[in-house]
Amino acid sequence: YQRRVRGSRSFSTLRLLFLGLTLSYLLAILSLPHFFPKIFTPIQSQKTPSVKIYVYQLDPYFNLEQIKKNSQNFPEMRDPNCTSNFYSSEVWFHKLLVSSLIFVTSDPHEADFFFVPVYGTCFYINLLNEGKKKFKLTNEFYGSALKEIQKWGFWERNGGIDHIFFFSHGNGPRLFGDYNQISKSVFLLHNGQISSPTFSPWRDIVVPPNLNFYFTPIWSSHPQPLTIKPKRLAIFGGTIHGCDSDPLKPSCYSRGVRQYLKRHFNNSENIVIGPTRWDSYHEDLTQSVFCLCPEEQERLDT
Repeated sequence: YQRRVRGSRSFSTLRLLFLGLTLSYLLAILSLPHFFPKIFTPIQSQKTPSVKIYVYQLDPYFNLEQIKKNSQNFPEMRDPNCTSNFYSSEVWFHKLLVSSLIFVTSDPHEADFFFVPVYGTCFYINLLNEGKKKFKLTNEFYGSALKEIQKWGFWERNGGIDHIFFFSHGNGPRLFGDYNQISKSVFLLHNGQISSPTFSPWRDIVVPPNLNFYFTPIWSSHPQPLTIKPKRLAIFGGTIHGCDSDPLKPSCYSRGVRQYLKRHFNNSENIVIGPTRWDSYHEDLTQSVFCLCPEEQERLDT
């Protein structure tokens, strides 16, 4: 199967497969050393790879300046640091990609794909105190980045089908605003909900969040199965918004599941419901039979 696009090139399923393998390799470099530091050694290829990726040199406003702004004034949230929070993959994947001597090319004319390093989630986090206005501002942020890369002339070559965007937030491409403008591009995102209009299983790639900063001593200090007898049935710790909190989605946040848990079990002695991580969160996890993980923005949510 081959899909024809404007210009002299054609993009086949095989080319997308090579891209998937390439990105999987890079993600393995990012995550596997944490899990298997003694046995994992990155493979150094001696052959010319089949896929070359060009990373746009955008104005620092679209990436590094957002990190700087974030570090100078952390917003009031559970994980405010853009370089170490749950959504930090957009930062670390960019760093990993530009450090690659195998897959990245400095010549955009020989590139098969173009990576757009926009830290949209970090920009959004920096605006958490702006209320619902933060959605519109983030849409404009992405729109400005798109106009910036279109000046290079490679977007029009294939209508953006060879461009890659990373969306680490739960809203995914919805943060872009009118994501139909980039609907032909490849999306790297954490939510692979097949029924979602923001995800195409034949084109987009689901990547894991960067959890290197989330592992705590609880995992290494208990090498044997826990023998603690659970004190309660279940525990849930996470955000609980109202149904009208997210203008990017017409349906109720979490489809009302998290709100239901809070409404009916908030004062239960057998089930712990918390809006965020608390000081004894990890201890409470070990003393619960079940850990609840209801949907958030999507049915399959990280």
